[in-house]
Amino acid sequence: MENIDVIYRHVGDASFYWSQIDKISYSNTVTIDGVLNFEKILTAHLDGVIEANRIGWDISLNQLERWRGAGEIFVCSFIALSSPPELSLPKWKIIEKILIADPYRMLRGVVSAILRLKNRESRNWIIHFLKQRDSDLTKIIAWRCLAASSNIISQ
Repeated sequence: MENIDVIYRHVGDASFYWSQIDKISYSNTVTIDGVLNFEKILTAHLDGVIEANRIGWDISLNQLERWRGAGEIFVCSFIALSSPPELSLPKWKIIEKILIADPYRMLRGVVSAILRLKNRESRNWIIHFLKQRDSDLTKIIAWRCLAASSNIISQ
């Protein structure tokens, strides 16, 4: 049985460390070693959430619904989009409904989550989003991903 408090901690800390990494370009005191350390800690917390399976997803979604921040949507999107194919699209649809309410605040968290996936998974999601005819928002996400990492499609 999973320890719920530990999973909540993983979700919260993953959101926190992603937020720190997201804002790091505004700091003149953080070194590359600091960035790499944050990345290592973020990866460990994301691994903890993924390992928790359904409970990890439920808690990350709960935190997204509660706080509606870029860090929370990053964690939730990463968990959803790295899920097995039969689960990832239904999870994404839940996230998308939340994202639509405040895309300006949360969009960069989704883009970052997609770019953090393995290249093949990122490419598949970007292509999927570009093909969506009923959602300008998913196209914006895809184009921002491409702008941030233009080599992802060619690989």
